Amino acid sequence: MNEIFISIVNYVNFLINHVKPKKRIFIAIDGVAPRAKMNNQRQRRYQSAKANKHLISFLQDHLETSPGVISFKNNSICPGTDFMMDLIDNIKVLILKKLQEDEQWRKVGPV
Repeated sequence: MNEIFISIVNYVNFLINHVKPKKRIFIAIDGVAPRAKMNNQRQRRYQSAKANKHLISFLQDHLETSPGVISFKNNSICPGTDFMMDLIDNIKVLILKKLQEDEQWRKVGPV
């Protein structure tokens, strides 16, 4: 499970470094969609699996994400679960650490 949190934190860091926000950073944490919507999304994901080869390559090459993390199924995540609470805690740790260590993050206005 730690690999998943590390990959998410690395991606958030990648996004911030890529976008270079100047005023605010707003990170919304959400779980998976309701069941009916999930069924629709599952069908679309199945059809677009071949198109995801580029994304998998990016995750492995640029973010050094392990194959086990890439194959994690998001339908096992729900709002209010231990996973989501741990994810929020991990992102908070990232933010506090980056505010102390990274000049780019300190340039963003106060919360």
